[in-house]
Amino acid sequence: MTEGFEFLGFRFIMHWDKRYGYGPRIEIPKAKAANLRRKVKARTGTSSTPCSLASKLQELNPILRGGELLPPLQLMPVGCSPVSTGTSA
Repeated sequence: MTEGFEFLGFRFIMHWDKRYGYGPRIEIPKAKAANLRRKVKARTGTSSTPCSLASKLQELNPILRGGELLPPLQLMPVGCSPVSTGTSA
């Protein structure tokens, strides 16, 4: 277990600390952190078009939450009714 494992782009390892003994440690790869930094700077830098704070936050929200690469969530298949009573009229 001390060698750790990768999960969702993070590295989980057991780390020795003098005060607390073995404990979990989560490492973010440097390349991924640099990529996030570049994306945020590209959208907030001085060369970006001036707009309201609300619109900037809406643009940055999916990037910071990690949902930028995920497909849109489809809550209900097309053609399904939201409420099914089990009886037909």
